Amino acid sequence: MGTIEPFLGRRGGRVLAAVTALVGLAYLATQTYVSTIGEIPELERAFDVDQEGTVPTAWNTLLLVLVAGVLALAGKVSPVDAQVGRRSLYVAAGVVAYLAIDEAAQLHELATIPADAILDRFDVRWLTYTWLVFGAIVAVVVGAIALRWGRSLPPFVRRRAAVALGVYLGGALVVEALNGWVYEHRDGSQFRQYVYMAGVGVEEMMEMTACVVAVTAFAALLQTERRPRMVTIRSAQ
Repeated sequence: MGTIEPFLGRRGGRVLAAVTALVGLAYLATQTYVSTIGEIPELERAFDVDQEGTVPTAWNTLLLVLVAGVLALAGKVSPVDAQVGRRSLYVAAGVVAYLAIDEAAQLHELATIPADAILDRFDVRWLTYTWLVFGAIVAVVVGAIALRWGRSLPPFVRRRAAVALGVYLGGALVVEALNGWVYEHRDGSQFRQYVYMAGVGVEEMMEMTACVVAVTAFAALLQTERRPRMVTIRSAQ
């Protein structure tokens, strides 16, 4: 038998956290420079979290892919009689994989048209990002299922997964809704524009931080066994 080690370890989690922090600092530095000194179109486009194909969006997408990959791998090596079922891990991986696709392609914005029609019928005007209506419904359903599923997780994984889910939904729904309200009521105010850009950065950092926590949480379901000339990934359950 070889040496048993954690699949990710503290060093791996710290690397992900450090890169996330650097992306956040780069966004902050870019917005500060543009606001106080002058515009650099190429740099603005590279760190514009409101657009596709930017550095923050790419890193957020990669983190979601990592979460999905760890869940799928945990399902692959999970014993038949494991505490956390193989099928449930695959389903969770599929949900997170969809979030990664949505982050890259902004699929949620397709819900804007039907959401507008529903809100217009009930004369609701205060919600700027109307797709959040469907987002909130999906979040309630997924959250309820996740809470039930979470009971099967080991305590350490369950606690971190709950924190990750709460932070992610808080950024994607609550902060996003507040950002929409600020954006709609800027009225040419430079201060409100600063508040909006700060809010967008907070939202993106909350999502990325949640992903880092989720990766480290679900990685605890895995171990690596090191032998001469071979490394095997196995279940920690």
